Amino acid sequence: MKKFFLFIVALCAVNAMATEGALSGKFSVSATKQVVFSQGNLQYQASTYIWQFAANQYDIVGADNNNIAADYTGWIDMFGWGTGNDPLKLSDDDEDYSVFNEWGANAISNGGNAANLWRTLTAAEMAYLFRSRTNAANLVGYAMIGSQHGLVVLPDDWTLPEGASFFSITDKGLVWDDTWWCGGYHEGSENHSEDNIYTIEQWETLETAGAVFLPMAGMRDGTMQQENYLGNYWTSTDGNHALVIREDGFLPPVDDNIGHYGCSVRLVQDYSPSTGIDDVQDNVQCTKVIRDGQIYILRGDKTYTVSGQEVK
Repeated sequence: MKKFFLFIVALCAVNAMATEGALSGKFSVSATKQVVFSQGNLQYQASTYIWQFAANQYDIVGADNNNIAADYTGWIDMFGWGTGNDPLKLSDDDEDYSVFNEWGANAISNGGNAANLWRTLTAAEMAYLFRSRTNAANLVGYAMIGSQHGLVVLPDDWTLPEGASFFSITDKGLVWDDTWWCGGYHEGSENHSEDNIYTIEQWETLETAGAVFLPMAGMRDGTMQQENYLGNYWTSTDGNHALVIREDGFLPPVDDNIGHYGCSVRLVQDYSPSTGIDDVQDNVQCTKVIRDGQIYILRGDKTYTVSGQEVK
């Protein structure tokens, strides 16, 4: 009982975003909301029904996604749209992907291991992150970490660490084009994978300062293709809206996509410092309870998730 009591007291004083698997940077996705990103892309192991985040932001599964099957003992990280309830779905009929089932509703083993701690960005939030937040275009840049190509996204309050370097898409000639139906950045001809080149050690310095990396993990359309050239990241809005990252400088935050494509999923948590448990510094009694299989913390007349978010 003593250990349990100490755990609860500690929980009442930790940072709201101390959930296992959460990165440190805060990113605006609307005029009033910030999020933090998970430590890596979402992965699933069919043989054990286990969800996890990749150990590193630059880790991808690649061609092993071709092994998708109910008895497969490896990991997959390509999912049809809204398949949080059926990650092995392989139908090529887009009507079979008409209902969104949140991946973050699942317990993620290295992400707090409880349901409903994470969520997928909406199309509007994705567009705001890349286009509308303050200094948006200067907080994004193509990069290569080791041999993995992808996109670096910097937090709102970014300060470049001493001795580090970063070139944004603006520095490299990408401009916003409103003539596309969705709008997006593009330069149109150059290979941008080498705009920023980092060793693992150099990347760790940027990550510690809050940087996020979205690897170009390719996509699955029957089989895996375009690894290190293309990265598609689902939004929760519908199967037609995804962030598209292409090595040649094609970067629409919310572009056309097809629901049955296997694409990457990167989950977030809402950051709410004004209501989070991190603001609690007094000795008000906290109690751990379980409701419908979920863990909650009761503090006074308020209820919080284990990640520190108030339950309304």
